[in-house]
Amino acid sequence: MKKAILTGVSMMALSIAAPALAQSQSDINQSGTANAATVTQNGTNTSEIDQTGESAVATVKQAGTNNDSNITQTAGGTVTVDQSGITGSTSNVTTLADDRAPESRVDVVQTDTGASSAANGEANVSTVIQANVNGFGSTGTGSTVSVNQTQNAAGAGQNFSLVNQGPNAVSGQVSVQQTGGDNTSTYSAQTSTDNDAFINQNGQDNVSNVVQNFQNGAAIATVNQTNAGGAVNTASISQTSAGFAANPPQFAIGADATITQNGEGNDASINQTGYADAAIESNEASTTQLGDFNTSSTIQSGTMGFASVTQNGNENDSTITQSGEGSSATVRQTAIESGNGTRTRGKDGLDNPLGDVIRSNFSSIVQSGNGVEASVTQTGDLNRSGLVQTGNGAFADVRQEGLFNNSQINQSGDASANVIQGGDYGDNNSQINQTANGLALVIQSADVSAPTYYPTNLSLITQNANAGAFVRQTGQQNESDITQDVGADGSNASVTQTNLLGLTALDTNLSSITQSASDSRIDVVQNGLGNTSGVEQAGSGNTVFVDQIGNFNRSTVTQDAGSLNSTADINQTGSDGLSTLTQTGSGHKATLNQGGLDNESIIAQSGSGNTATVTQTSDANYSSIIQSGTGNTATVTQGQSVTQAQ
Repeated sequence: MKKAILTGVSMMALSIAAPALAQSQSDINQSGTANAATVTQNGTNTSEIDQTGESAVATVKQAGTNNDSNITQTAGGTVTVDQSGITGSTSNVTTLADDRAPESRVDVVQTDTGASSAANGEANVSTVIQANVNGFGSTGTGSTVSVNQTQNAAGAGQNFSLVNQGPNAVSGQVSVQQTGGDNTSTYSAQTSTDNDAFINQNGQDNVSNVVQNFQNGAAIATVNQTNAGGAVNTASISQTSAGFAANPPQFAIGADATITQNGEGNDASINQTGYADAAIESNEASTTQLGDFNTSSTIQSGTMGFASVTQNGNENDSTITQSGEGSSATVRQTAIESGNGTRTRGKDGLDNPLGDVIRSNFSSIVQSGNGVEASVTQTGDLNRSGLVQTGNGAFADVRQEGLFNNSQINQSGDASANVIQGGDYGDNNSQINQTANGLALVIQSADVSAPTYYPTNLSLITQNANAGAFVRQTGQQNESDITQDVGADGSNASVTQTNLLGLTALDTNLSSITQSASDSRIDVVQNGLGNTSGVEQAGSGNTVFVDQIGNFNRSTVTQDAGSLNSTADINQTGSDGLSTLTQTGSGHKATLNQGGLDNESIIAQSGSGNTATVTQTSDANYSSIIQSGTGNTATVTQGQSVTQAQ
């Protein structure tokens, strides 16, 4: 059952060797020029080769039982299939027309050592299809495909690989190596130029899917999975151009994607699309998962994007979406399981059934601006980070250690934000919203034990101006709210809170700051329990210092609109002190030093150039100073008495 057709200067080399009683079958049909076919079979094997065209070479070697090879070449060439198994191994190779010097090299090696693999389905199945493979491969012309599959000895696992390089895959070099069982790899390229895909799976239950569709640009995809058993790892890479046009010219963007998985139940996907009016630098994305049941999703639809995800431990979740130009995102997650189960939390940091489900660490980055940069590092358990960058040139860095930390950053301007959250237990909450070119820094360090009031530390920053905001919170039950409205360009606000003994909600330190004028400064320091500070600046060039070193002190400072270059300095070192200070006008200076217990001070300044100094010691003192006009000076020093200056 063999047939040979020779025309012109065609050449056929055919060699068939089979042992006695074997049921091997080979069917070869060649026409054209310089065709060559070599088939060696040992066992119940079936081989069919059909070659038509230039310089086609096909070599098939099969040993074992039930090996099947089907090769069809039309103008393409060079296929080598080596199959050695017992009951499995099937290979189908199709190479079609090539309008250049043809080389469509395909190497498939399949080894099936299991004696009963057929009982669980066909082992080692490889299908390679190349159409219009115009271009240059590793040896200078055409495409190159190499598939190497080794099935386990027990026959429990089945390797499967499908490679499809579309009608115009110029230099699609693909290498797939699968060792073990239950490995599945699918690669597809359509209308492509200079594609590269490297897939290496070692173990069981690995699944890899790569899709490339590019033109006038390169695309590289690398998938490496190692799994000795357990739940299935899944890796998916899609590299597809967004569209093509002739006028104006639109070029698909080259892309580079890499996924590495070691463990079980991991799921990683990278989707890269985009086009531009010129061939420019490609998108780059990489995901590394070392542990179990981690999930990572990266979507790049812009240009010149960079995304890197590294997950260690179990049940980390990461999502990156980039649609701008020149975006950069880096996520590092290390899970240290606490045994606290899962938590569903909204952006406000509170438990919310409609929020994000936090299995271990959770990170979400959305970048639609150009030239933005984001970095998230999470070490611990049940930490959440949300980051949205819609402006151009924004920067954000989030670092979380411990448990239950929550950070949300929204940037719609050319802003910069840094958040550092720590403490053995954590439960810190930071919310930053930036609509201008502001600068924000939040440092939160919680107690080593579980707090009695949640969240441990809370920081809210809203920046609608080119201003600076700095918050440092230590211990638990500290709350800070900073708002910098339009017009507060050049202003700075700083809050430092320390609370190591808070037990109830009444023990919370509270600081509220509002700035709506330019070139002003506010510094608030709270150390103790239940201190409250409120500062409002509506004038320019003003300065406020508030120091509350004690317990349950209250301070209110107001610098009205129109106030200019005034200074307020409040020092409360006792307990249950009360201070109210209002400045209207310009050039004022007010200083309050308040110790003891239950002291109260009122200072009101209007006009210009007024000075007030109040010092209160001992307990239950009261002072009221009201100044209007220009150049007034009032000084109050009291222990037990009541003094009023006007």
